[in-house]
Amino acid sequence: MVVWLQFDDEREARLAMDGGRWQAVCQDLDNWLRQKIKHSDEMPDIDAVRGQLYELMGDAGLSLWD
Repeated sequence: MVVWLQFDDEREARLAMDGGRWQAVCQDLDNWLRQKIKHSDEMPDIDAVRGQLYELMGDAGLSLWD
């Protein structure tokens, strides 16, 4: 399948092209959470979840602020 997309600015284009990486980050975070819940009596705290999210985003070269 060939798809042609046109964007008015570079940021919009980059966000569209990064969709697959964002999906991978979400899947990895979901798997991390599932493992934490499965092997612990406690839910991971918010700081741990946020830290894991930022680590996964960094590994994928993604940022919320670009």
